[in-house]
Parts: sequence; structure tokens; C-alpha cells
Amino acid sequence: MVRLAPAALAQIDSLLTQYAARPAHPGTLVGITNRAGERLFLRAAGTKDLGTGAAYADDTVFWVASCTKLITSVAALQLVAAGKIALDDDVGAVCPELAAPDLVVSSTPEQVVTRKASNPITLRQLLTHTAGFTYPWYNVHVHRWCALHPDADPLRALDSPLVAEPGTKFDYGVSVDWAGVVVERVSGLSLEEYCKANIFTPLGMASTSFDMLARPDLAQRLATLHLWDGAEGFTPHAFPDTAAWPKVVAHGAEKSGGGGVFTTGADYLALLAALLNGGVSPTTGARVLPSEVVRDLFTSQTGGVADQGALGDNASVASADTSVADSALILLPGQRKAWGLGSLLNLDDIPGGRRANTGEWGGISNCFWLADTTSEIAIVVFNDILPYGLPAFIELQQEVQRIVYSPGALI
Repeated sequence: MVRLAPAALAQIDSLLTQYAARPAHPGTLVGITNRAGERLFLRAAGTKDLGTGAAYADDTVFWVASCTKLITSVAALQLVAAGKIALDDDVGAVCPELAAPDLVVSSTPEQVVTRKASNPITLRQLLTHTAGFTYPWYNVHVHRWCALHPDADPLRALDSPLVAEPGTKFDYGVSVDWAGVVVERVSGLSLEEYCKANIFTPLGMASTSFDMLARPDLAQRLATLHLWDGAEGFTPHAFPDTAAWPKVVAHGAEKSGGGGVFTTGADYLALLAALLNGGVSPTTGARVLPSEVVRDLFTSQTGGVADQGALGDNASVASADTSVADSALILLPGQRKAWGLGSLLNLDDIPGGRRANTGEWGGISNCFWLADTTSEIAIVVFNDILPYGLPAFIELQQEVQRIVYSPGALI
């Protein structure tokens, strides 16, 4: 079973200590596991709340934003594996709201012109971000639509129009939020109820939930959300300050399949370990997905999409709202890439790095996960800082990867 050499562990520990020592800067958590579910490294370090001086602990609970999408994708794929819905089914049958969606034709700050989409939306498209949805901070049309609909959740925009015909373009957005709605409609359970029964409890993820209002035990351990000024300043806001926290997080009744989960480093590593292990938890023995479905999860599903969008060579998506994402969305620059059934994939081995078809994604709260099923290693780096794009966080997760994949580190 793969492990990390003592020298590599020492380097990661030193790296984290240096990160945590930055003055007036929130700390972070780094975790690494293998296919056996062994915690090769798990440590939180630094300040959890710059206002109170409280320190991070290894069991700190994080709002992991779009790292939620992997959990929701697993839930949807469980229903596919059970024969309750097919990947290429028209989801309008279970979500009438998606039976005849609006598609943007043009927009100005005063008006968004739409027509009805011609193609149906499928579950596969929702899981691969090819349904035509996007996010308001990555698309000016949806940004304008939100401005014209002040009741719309600015971080969810679930009722926003499509910006491309379903199946024709990769556009990262609220598609997996809708997949979460599909899970609820097909299962007859709330997303919290479904995931607790079929993912969290089987995998021993006792500190994971969509609902902090119902879990005061977790709220007591919740990381403080810090707002970053784009330079060197951070302002702490304690839960549940609804003026500071996104509505999808602060309101316990809203279970966002695209960004609503709260979890710990250890819990999320338990999920990744099960995926490394072909869908079976190496610690509890519970199977959450058939092995062939896990393979599909880490296999390109977007090769035939006409417009690759941000998956294309030298492609980027500019931020339309720097309060949420500080910079353009650039995915694995210089690498061939695709989207599987739950994450971004690099299609080739990266010299000195991860193997082909490694899954990764992150969250706007400056969180990151990686699962390399070939090397049998998974990594998390968790923070709770907005907006996304914090240089120190990006540098940290890249440096952790460099150490893990350096010669002699994996033994």
C-alpha cells in the first residue's frame, strides 16, 4: 500500500508551519490519504479567527463550497447504478422546471432576451457542466440576469437561463445544484437525508452535513469565514452572520448540491479513500458505488462536446464579479483536460506529477481536493476565505502536490 516517505512528510509539515506563521493571515488544513484509508498526513495549523485569535484544530468544520459537487455526483450516480434514473434521461421528467428552459439570446444591463432551448437536459449533462448553465460571476448574461432579479441567490442563481444549448458547450455553473434537485425528486428524500443515509453514515462521515442549523455540534467547530481584500488584508465574519455568509450557507433550509456541504478534512478524505478503493470504504467496508461507476467517474465524458469552453487549449473564463472569484477561471494550463462524472481530469500523465485521469476540483472558499486512482493517493487543502484565487492557497496546494510527487516520496 502506498505511503509517504518520512522526508516528504517532514517537508509538508514544515511547509504548513511556514504557511501558518504568516502574520495576520488565516491558517489552513492539509490532509492526505491512501487507498487503505490511512491518514498519511492530517494537520490544521494557524489562526481560525483573526478577530478572536482562535486556532484551527484538526477537526475544524469547513464550508467546502464546490467540493460539495463530488458528493452530489456520487449521490446521483448511486441512483443511476440502482436503475432509478439513467444518465441520458431527460431530467425534465422529474424536474418540470427543466422541461423547457430559457436560453439567453442577448443581454444588456437593462434587459435579458431569451428563447426556449431546443435540446433536452440530461443527467449526464448536469454532472459534466454541459447542460448550458453557468454562474453569474463567470458569465455577463447571467450576471445581468441576477441584477434584474434581486430575489435570485447571487451564489446559486438556480432559476437563471441557459447560455448554451444543452450538450453543446462546457460551461461551469449550477448544473450540479440541479443534479441535487434530481436526487431529491427521484429518491423522495431531502439531499441531507439521502446523503446521510447513503454516503455520510456508510463512510463514517459523522462531521458532514448540509445543515449547520440542525447540527449545533458542528457549528461550534465551524471555521470562520474570512473576506480577503485582494491584497494582504482579511476580515473575519463568524457564522451565522448572513450579511457575510452566502445565503446558501447561512440558511439551513437550503441544501445546495453544488456548494452547500460542511465537512472536516478527515471526513472528506474518507470519501476520497472509498473512491480510490473502487467505491468501497477501506475502513467501514461499505460500498457506495460499483467499481465500474467509479471508473466512469474518472473517465472523460466531454470529448464529443463541440465547444470545450474552459476545457479548451489556452482557454479561460473571465470573472464578472471579483467579490466571488478574484481572477479568470483557468483549468490546468498547458494540459489536455476533460470533465468526468464529478470532476476535472488531466488526460495525460503530468511529468513529475499526477497520473492520467486524476480527478480534482475546489471551491470558492479556497478549498481543493485531488484523487489519483493510479497512484492511489488523495489530497485535500481546506480554507474558508472569499473570494477565490488567494495566491498563498494556490501556491500551497501546488507545493503539496510537488512534494507528494517528487522522486522517492511515494513508497
